[in-house]
Amino acid sequence: MRHELLNSHLHVGTARRPERIRSLPSEVVEFLYETLDPECPANPFRGAASRWRVYTIFILLLHQGLRRSELLNFPADVIKSSFDRGLQQERFWMTVRYNDYEDDPRYSTPRIKNANSIRQLPVSQPIALFVQEYLRTTRAGGPTRF
Repeated sequence: MRHELLNSHLHVGTARRPERIRSLPSEVVEFLYETLDPECPANPFRGAASRWRVYTIFILLLHQGLRRSELLNFPADVIKSSFDRGLQQERFWMTVRYNDYEDDPRYSTPRIKNANSIRQLPVSQPIALFVQEYLRTTRAGGPTRF
């Protein structure tokens, strides 16, 4: 009884689940950058328009931390800009929300996760200019969604 009282604070721990990896390893990101580059001969997509679309989607998912369904719901003009007088430079952002432009004819309509998912994300100037150039050259007159 005495030993039980002395050792009652000791417990055998249960085995913990291994932690899930919540980000891509750097080797995977590097491989994706190289393989999805539209100029790469190993790029698995055939047409130039498909290559540029997939690369643009990859860049947005990686750099903006978006969910797949959020990106699929974006209108083509998702990136907005205005001049910031305090910083004396152009600022870019995107608003993650429902696409108000049209009804989505897809069988499985993409949705944002919940009401708290509606948010504004800052977009760096290189990413904003890249997406604008993609829309101007590859998507000119194309669909209104990504």
